[in-house]
Parts: sequence; structure tokens; C-alpha cells
Amino acid sequence: MRAYVNRRVSGDSNTYWLSWVKQRFAPAGFAHALSLGCGLGYLERHAAAIGLCNRIDAIDMSEETVRGALSLAREAGLSGLRYFVADLNHPAFAPATYDAVFAMMSLHHVRNLEALFAEIARALKPGGFLVMDEYLGPSQFRWSVAQTNLMNALLSLLPGRYRRTPDGGVKSLLVPPRPEDLATKDPSEAIRSEEIIPLLDRDFVMRAKADYGGTLLQFLLADIVGNFDAEREDDRALLNLVMLFEETLNEGGVLPSDFAIVVAQKND
Repeated sequence: MRAYVNRRVSGDSNTYWLSWVKQRFAPAGFAHALSLGCGLGYLERHAAAIGLCNRIDAIDMSEETVRGALSLAREAGLSGLRYFVADLNHPAFAPATYDAVFAMMSLHHVRNLEALFAEIARALKPGGFLVMDEYLGPSQFRWSVAQTNLMNALLSLLPGRYRRTPDGGVKSLLVPPRPEDLATKDPSEAIRSEEIIPLLDRDFVMRAKADYGGTLLQFLLADIVGNFDAEREDDRALLNLVMLFEETLNEGGVLPSDFAIVVAQKND
């Protein structure tokens, strides 16, 4: 799956999106960056390893996660990474401090997007960049009828052994999640995802948007992707066919792409 995303973003199945960003927008790297919703710190460690960022401040709302990210950074011998606990719904960043702000699968969990985008713009130096890898699809996963029908059509075509779920069942029908179920599981999930790009335009100028799908694959393959063995030629061929189907629909305008790498520049 990574090779598929890499190819759709950079044109090269071996080029990860952070390397693509470096090649296109920051060959010399960013001196000082901020990472939003860092989780266990994969983005920061990767960005440091390829020379994309010299120093990175990173935040997450989970104290446990921040401790884990800090520990992993120390194990990797990376001294330029600093981690803090903060809530993106109540942002407060140092003004005119960062050359770039990164967000990887964190903005679609933010309810107070207006305040966050304004604070990001304030925190960036003139000409600074906001770079995101994000879910931009329907808020709270309110799929269209066409999207639902296509996912179920594809699912019905998969042989039974590919539809086995970890609990021993068989995946047989996909329906949009109910708001009450999302509220129980994670009330922040995709809370305003479809508004991210429209709100971004207020404070930023779009410099690049590389769509990479997920419109069908995200939910079609959830819980069953492990049934595809990368060592088996028939498994690879079937998975490639499903991915090509989604890509063709995206590029033909039949279905929008739900995920994208976005590079935007502060509107000074």
C-alpha cells in the first residue's frame, strides 16, 4: 500500500511523501518546524533522518504518547526534537517562529479549525509552509450512495478468504458509520474533515495538492488487508487491480480522492 501511495504522490513508488516535499519545496531543509498531533513521532524522526528539518517542536494531547515519542527520539540519538503536550483545539504557538508546520492525520480530529489555522499562520515566519498528510473526505464519514455501492460491489467480488475478519467473521456489507457510534468510539473522528481545504484558503495559498485516493480502499480493506500476502503473486495482482480501479475513478472524476498531501504557503 505504501508503494501505491508513494507513486500517486511523487510519481515514484520508492519516494515517500516527506522526501517529495523536500525535493520540491525545501532542498536545503527547514531550519525550524512544528509538528501537530505527533503521535509516537514517526514524522519527526523521518524528517530529521532525511534532512528535511534541523529542529522540530512536536505536540500531542496525550502525555503517554509524548513520553513514548521522546523515548524513541532519544533511542535514535536525535537531539533536535522536542515534545510537548497540547490540545490543537486550544492552540497557542510562539509567533513568527517556524519555517514549516507539519500535520499528519491530525487536522481531521480538530473541531476548532478556524482558530488552529489562524494560530498556525501566526506561528509561521513570512513565506512559511503548512504541510499536511490528511483525510479530507466527508465529515464523520458520511459516504455518498455511489461510494457505498462501489465499495460493496468490490467487496462482493473478493473471494471469501480475503474477507475474513480478525474475530473469525466474514466481511459482507459496508454501511456508513452512525454518528452515535462515532461519538462512542471517537467523537473527534473526521469531525470537520470536509471543511479543511475551504478554511485553509483563508490564511494560505495552495502550492501543491497530491491526491492519493482512499475513497474506496480505506473502508473496503479495513480489518481484511492482512489477508493479502505480499509474497503471493495472485494476492498482489488482486490488490493491485482494486487499487487501479480506485485510481481510475479518482482520475476520471467519478469519485473524489479522500486523502491528499497538501503543501500551502502562508498568505503574507
